[in-house]
Amino acid sequence: MRYVVTGAAGFIGSHLLRTLLDRGHDATGWDSFTDYYDPVLKEQNARGLPVERIDLAEDRLDLDGYQYFPREAVRMDLLRLAPKTQSDLACPHGVQFYDVVEGAARSERAAWSYEAPRASMKQVDRWISFWEDVEIE
Repeated sequence: MRYVVTGAAGFIGSHLLRTLLDRGHDATGWDSFTDYYDPVLKEQNARGLPVERIDLAEDRLDLDGYQYFPREAVRMDLLRLAPKTQSDLACPHGVQFYDVVEGAARSERAAWSYEAPRASMKQVDRWISFWEDVEIE
């Protein structure tokens, strides 16, 4: 199982992340490093841990011309798993497409995620991206 600890530079988050790693789990941490409490302490807490500076409300990654968003920043309730095609099954990154559904409107295969990415796409592991014609608010 893979774990993502949010608030990983805080006191509790950093201890949780360290414990998960010490027990052999695949874990990473995210923290926005806000000044809710002393950022110097947060930097110290995160030292030596795999903590990425991510603000779930604001962050996105641009990669190969597409914007990827952490799942926590996406309305996952509007996404429905799309059936896998032969092309999907051949994808080396384990692509999963989603239909975007809101009310009666449906945009098929309008979003995707890499569920088992190789090193070149690891930074967007399980993040969500959308085709250009999907409006993001």
